[in-house]
Amino acid sequence: MKSNIFNKFLTGVLIVAFLLGNSCTGVLEEEPRSSITSALFETKQGIELSLYGVYSRLRNFYASLGYYAAMQFATDEVGLGGDAQFMTVDNADFSASGSGDANANLWWSSADAFSTINACNGIIEKGAEKGIDARMLAEARTIRALLYFNLVQMGGGAPLDLGSGELKFNILPNRTSKRNTVPECYKAMIDDLNQAITDMAGTKRNDRFRGVVTKTYAQHLLSKIYLTYGWWIEKNPSSGAGVTAASCFQSAYDVALAAINDKESGFGLETDYYRVNLGANDRNKEVVFYADRDYNVPYGPQNGSPAAPGGFASSGSPENAAFLCIRMNFDYNLIAQGPQWVDRGNTQETGRPWYRATPTYEVLLNIFNNKQHDSRYFGTFQVAWKYTGYPNGAVGDNVGVNGKPFAVGDTVWWMPAMTAAELEAIRPGLQKSLGYNNNAGNKGKPTIPCFTHPNFKGLIIPIDYINRRWFPSLWKLGPYNPTLSDPTLEKNNSSVRPYNMAKFSEFYLIAAEAQVKGANGAMTATQLLNVLRTRAAFSSNKSETEVAASVAFLTGQTPASPDIDFILDERMRELYGEGIRWYDLVRTKKLGCAAAYTIRDHVMPNNDNPQVDFANISTKTRANLVNIQDNNKYYLRPIPTSFLNALDMTEAEKAAFQNPGY
Repeated sequence: MKSNIFNKFLTGVLIVAFLLGNSCTGVLEEEPRSSITSALFETKQGIELSLYGVYSRLRNFYASLGYYAAMQFATDEVGLGGDAQFMTVDNADFSASGSGDANANLWWSSADAFSTINACNGIIEKGAEKGIDARMLAEARTIRALLYFNLVQMGGGAPLDLGSGELKFNILPNRTSKRNTVPECYKAMIDDLNQAITDMAGTKRNDRFRGVVTKTYAQHLLSKIYLTYGWWIEKNPSSGAGVTAASCFQSAYDVALAAINDKESGFGLETDYYRVNLGANDRNKEVVFYADRDYNVPYGPQNGSPAAPGGFASSGSPENAAFLCIRMNFDYNLIAQGPQWVDRGNTQETGRPWYRATPTYEVLLNIFNNKQHDSRYFGTFQVAWKYTGYPNGAVGDNVGVNGKPFAVGDTVWWMPAMTAAELEAIRPGLQKSLGYNNNAGNKGKPTIPCFTHPNFKGLIIPIDYINRRWFPSLWKLGPYNPTLSDPTLEKNNSSVRPYNMAKFSEFYLIAAEAQVKGANGAMTATQLLNVLRTRAAFSSNKSETEVAASVAFLTGQTPASPDIDFILDERMRELYGEGIRWYDLVRTKKLGCAAAYTIRDHVMPNNDNPQVDFANISTKTRANLVNIQDNNKYYLRPIPTSFLNALDMTEAEKAAFQNPGY
């Protein structure tokens, strides 16, 4: 098996320490041992090791809780959960100062973005002089384009000159900055990626090291950049620097289709959507690029240190903590004065519940509205939790709501893909519970809105009863660590799974969106979408006849001429919760879709409230997104004050650097 890029980087860190050397004075001098310094760029070996360091830096961006909050909150995919930590960001209140700084504009608030770009500049500039293979330089070009793409989407035009000239390696102290225009940034990205694709011709999945940039990923990024730039020019027709929106949409389509038709790349669609996101099948052929983690100590949980059993994730970079965000409160006492029936664990079905965000009713009832035929719902969400034999439970704590004891593996929570009315119609004996207080007389009665049944030990929560604390969890990002003999030893830790940054399936969505915007080619938007919808019809739990019926149903529901709203809905079904929705809504000028959502509020029962009324479903409004116009300031995040305050510039110059309206 090819070695993974982080094992290579670990070796690199040790070599870097040797190259930098120790002083012979007998005094221990403080020197950076694992950082990228200018000395590294003077040797071929040092430049190669710097590239491995750039890959490692991707973990600082992708999958921290701050990243996830910046990309998922204030979108139409989630609402605020039972924990209000990200309320400001969820309300689209992107203040240019204060504690929300990093979450408001993740890429600009971190020095890692520009320092990593500068490292890429050094690799590209010095690497050519030292005889570095063109493929490795192409990898650095691709990552540089990726970083600039994020900077531009989040904050607008970014500085291409870091102190020594545009896209030049800088080693001089520099506390001034000048922003380039959006077209100038896109030109730099497109030039980088076209060169990279040429220099990586013929590269295949895992053919250098597992997880490095390939031609296919460069194509993925370039097609998405063309698509996004086309939308931008369409809204700014006089600013495209001679490039037209139509040409960008056509290029997005052509690049995406070329990748789809490349049968030698080693990438492609999995047969079963469920397996795309299965922890045991990580790094599969559908995942084009990912920010890797590993089971080895330097790349495991707790910011690279071995965690004590039961230690808590800090949620910061480089931890993979994104999965914590949409995980319902499964280990709370389920019945008044009762037990915890499900223990936490480092498994895809458990993990640490943090309920920062919740899927909305619109998502669960409208977007995923064909659950019988579309397997993507069950490849995205977890709807059942099993009794684990909670280790701290007292005698009798394994008794369910019907008085019968649980055995390990029995279902404790079940959130069927049906509404309360649909359940009642087919399940005689169901009883509604609207929640009880914690008085001793109510022991054994549910404290949450749910159904019970005499023949079922657990609690049944129909879709229209889910609330801010109890909801289908985001299964696809759940933790997974196959090296643990006992997953409860790291039950509160971050995940050691890779974080998927690009999937092969998105090529079909990019090409379909470009076709809707006017591009032409061998496949129509309907045909492209139906490739994914045909795959979505498959489930290993269905017979061939049932799969065929689901294929006919889903493809029959695809419009002959899809519009952007249908494309966005299909993107959500395929890529829900993967940390890209903010960019989707910004690109298509659809932030108004996130102006309101509905969810059932949950009020914890108490002794002064004998029974809580859960009948009311509330509508949450994000006032900043109501009636939003195309030129609204919220389509860009503010440049963080932490960034501006680090500049040695006048207040007037800083004000001019800031985005309009902040």
